[in-house]
Amino acid sequence: MLKRLFALFTQFDDSLKFMIAFQFGSLILLTVLYHYMKERHKKLWLLLCVLPLIVFFIFYVLNYVHGNPVLLFQRYSGLGAVSIIILLWGIALYFRGSAAVYSVFAYTITICCFGITAASVILYSMIYNLGNFTSYDWEKSFSKTIDRLEKVYVTREWKEIDFDSIRSELIPKVRQAQQIGDKAAFGEVLYDLKYELFDGHINVEINDFDTSYEVSQRLAGNDYGFSMFCDSAGEVLAVLVDEKSEAAANGIKNGTVITKWNNQPIDEAVSQVRCIDTFYTFSYIENEEIFKPLFLAGKGGESVEVTFIDDKGNECTAKLNKRGNYLSRLHSGIDIVMSGNDIISNENFYTCMLNNNCGYLRVKSEYYYYGGMDFVKAELFNGYEEMRKELSEKMKLLKEQGMECLIIDLRKNSGGMGMVSQNIASLFVDVEFLSEESYMSRSGKMVQLGKPAKISEAEYSYMPIAVLVNAETCSAGDCLTYWLSRGDNTQLIGNSYPWGCAQGIGGSCLLTNDEFEFTYPVHLTLSEEGVPISDAKGDRKARVLLDHKIEYDRDGVIRLFSSTGTDDDVLEYAVNILNENVNTR
Repeated sequence: MLKRLFALFTQFDDSLKFMIAFQFGSLILLTVLYHYMKERHKKLWLLLCVLPLIVFFIFYVLNYVHGNPVLLFQRYSGLGAVSIIILLWGIALYFRGSAAVYSVFAYTITICCFGITAASVILYSMIYNLGNFTSYDWEKSFSKTIDRLEKVYVTREWKEIDFDSIRSELIPKVRQAQQIGDKAAFGEVLYDLKYELFDGHINVEINDFDTSYEVSQRLAGNDYGFSMFCDSAGEVLAVLVDEKSEAAANGIKNGTVITKWNNQPIDEAVSQVRCIDTFYTFSYIENEEIFKPLFLAGKGGESVEVTFIDDKGNECTAKLNKRGNYLSRLHSGIDIVMSGNDIISNENFYTCMLNNNCGYLRVKSEYYYYGGMDFVKAELFNGYEEMRKELSEKMKLLKEQGMECLIIDLRKNSGGMGMVSQNIASLFVDVEFLSEESYMSRSGKMVQLGKPAKISEAEYSYMPIAVLVNAETCSAGDCLTYWLSRGDNTQLIGNSYPWGCAQGIGGSCLLTNDEFEFTYPVHLTLSEEGVPISDAKGDRKARVLLDHKIEYDRDGVIRLFSSTGTDDDVLEYAVNILNENVNTR
């Protein structure tokens, strides 16, 4: 537990660590000085007891959060209380004596205040490392955000991020946005920065709803009445065609082959797309390639020229005028590709039998609330025995109903606690697990706390298991995917790869007047080799690979985007794969 707490403490920003060290160090130093100064320099000693309060006041002014004083109070009030306690302790000793009694009381209260400070950071705000740039303009706060990321962003070296290139490309855009006062343009640049770091745990918060919505719409682009998706033969097909649109009137329908976009060969146009969205993140390049045609369908001006193959096999070109914003159609397309598991149940840890021999377990998130605050127990004490016991009982019931194989559905998994993912995986794969918390030393070395160890006996490591994932298998879902993939009895199946971001959140940069916030991960989750378990390197290539990647031919694409929400091709494919495994055993 102490190692885990130490790993969390190492992620605190330098200003917070300084104040904790200064206040506690001041109390210890003043205790020592009291014994030397109480006879002849007692008044001077009392004046020294005021120093921690003066330092805290200066610190508070320098770190004031413009636009969000509540965060500052929540983060530093405990340290302010310590400075007041030191002063009151000094006054008590000056007038009343009884050094031992008052000192024990002061130290006890001080330690409690430090505990409150740590708890407010770890449990409530979840901001371990705070960059307060609220007093600067857009350009300065953006520049300082890049400086902070270059110093503390946890996978910066692993991903070989070129921060100088980012500065040269993006700071001029910020400067231009600032000159014309375009908040949405500044928001777009923040999403450009997020894209350059290809990390789903990086998030941009824009406090003004209207600005945030405008950024979403700008990034999505214009709607021309349809979207696009690529089939297994490499052809880009029209999908989600609005029957009342100009596109439909010109002969474009679901399944129509698109050959050019604005007179550019479609493959070239697709290759140049960057999938930047305010909601979805595609860290792995393989996932981005899947969704690029969907994003391309919104790229154009007041009109766009689309070349396609008509029903007679002729190549035709139509000029289509924009008909509103593309955001809704874009998100509908992405949701369709990543749909499926809501058909059975939306309940976390839901289990059932799919047929006479195949069981089903859905893990919607890696949270388990037992006894109110059990997630704290999991983080600090390797808990969740009750969760594992409950899950084991569910598996036994399925076994009694004839289960010979199992599907673990992690699609659209929103993440949670890494320790939960380890406890779940320990039921199904016979592997040793590593400590959840790691840290990066000042030398840049990734440090793993603890040694690999088994949580418990893997009761179902003999059973064929299919693990279903997609591009929304996030965070702790990535952790669970990784650990399950280590088993000899498991296969990963999906029409897209998992999210690819398993590092823990905790860093935040507050920009001008706290109107914008840029959050990023600060905790490491390492593999047996001492490297991040799923995050891509600089090439952005997936590191948690699929055993079966499901693709769609032309008819499959049409069927996928015309589905009424009752079909699940991925699940059906997985059942067939498992039946083959059971029959050949």
